This record gives sequence, structure tokens and C-alpha cells, in this order.
Amino acid sequence: MDDLLRTLIKGKKVTDEQIYDELFDMCDRVHCACDSNCIVYEINDYEIPLKKGKYEECMCFKNGKKMFDFIKERI
Repeated sequence: MDDLLRTLIKGKKVTDEQIYDELFDMCDRVHCACDSNCIVYEINDYEIPLKKGKYEECMCFKNGKKMFDFIKERI
């Protein structure tokens, strides 16, 4: 998050790749706890957006682009 803030404070444009990286880092910090520290969890009414299949896990787990797309679809 610090790098993203530095970029914004300097008045530079933030790239999608930078956002993906920051979202990945957020997920990595929260990891399997999935709580309100994750924007995806928060936007999804405080529920994990589960991936369909054999294993139940977040459909965005540690994927910044998927997280970004998920957020953009809902705001």
C-alpha cells in the first residue's frame, strides 16, 4: 500500500498492475482468514465469494486481477 500511496502523493498515475499487486498483497496479509480487512469480502456483504467446484475457496484468492475485476463489477 505504501508504494501506491507514494505514487498518488507524487501526482503520478497509478497503473492497473500496481493495483493488482496491492490487492494481491492485501489478500496475502489476510490469507485464509477472509475478514473485513479484505475489500472483496467487504463488497460481497461480508461473505467469501466462493468458487464452485470440489474445494470451497475464494474465487479471487491471491489474484489481484480477479479481485480488481470483482470489485469493478460491483461498484
